[in-house]
Amino acid sequence: MMNLLNIGGLKIKLPIIQGGMGVGVSLNGLASAVANEGGVGVISPAGIGFLYKDHSSDYLENCIYGLTQEIRKSREKSQGVLGVNIMVALSNYADLVATSIREKINIIFSGAGLPLDLPKYLTPGSETKLVPIVSSARAATLICNKWVGNFNYLPDAIVVEGPKAGGHLGFKVDQIFDENYSLENIIEEVVAVANEFGEKYGKILSIATPSVIFLTVKVFVIPAPLIFITVPIKSCNRSFPPSTILTVTLIISPPLNFGNPRSKTPISSIVSFVYFVAFIFLFLSF
Repeated sequence: MMNLLNIGGLKIKLPIIQGGMGVGVSLNGLASAVANEGGVGVISPAGIGFLYKDHSSDYLENCIYGLTQEIRKSREKSQGVLGVNIMVALSNYADLVATSIREKINIIFSGAGLPLDLPKYLTPGSETKLVPIVSSARAATLICNKWVGNFNYLPDAIVVEGPKAGGHLGFKVDQIFDENYSLENIIEEVVAVANEFGEKYGKILSIATPSVIFLTVKVFVIPAPLIFITVPIKSCNRSFPPSTILTVTLIISPPLNFGNPRSKTPISSIVSFVYFVAFIFLFLSF
């Protein structure tokens, strides 16, 4: 049985955080389905303005409108824990964060850069939890120091990604298979940082569990009816201190436009077919 996640007081019975897959994949359908199963459903606002292009001629305005709609639609379908994954690198980052907080999203995950000023967007009475995504202990230390010094705030949790998690991480090609940069090693280093700040300021930054299970998860989504399949393909139990990092989920994105109810791309297209065959092959191989 998997342990509960506790992120800033939010109790999450299924310790799986759905990946934030942009440009029309992680929307209200997928996020609400995951939240209803007890995990953390995540919406990605990256490129969301393209899906709401009929709203106005202003792409950035469409992004804000689209994110607002997706959060509200998700909440109509689920009372579970919902989050957004907002990349620091986005040009409208500040507006997306402010919109998410205004719409009372439960958690903001933020990476693809260092979210050094994320707490400044919190408003009085806001209950949104802030979770930075890091790929090194150095980044975790820098964020914690900045947040404490400038905002008197520590992260509610920390997501750790290794060199095999995808882009936006800053790893070099030769570091991908270098054991010195493995996820397991990075986790231990970040846990040490979390423990240091937790002891100093009296707050548990990461999730209190006796051990951590790392799952690499495949997600395959078919628009109608919605099918959500998760396949754990690797796990390891390692002993960590009582204050440990939250469950790390690595998501392999489904084919472009899968899971997007607004898409008119036929499922029989060559690209989709190739993705489908590849998925079946990988699924059977495990």
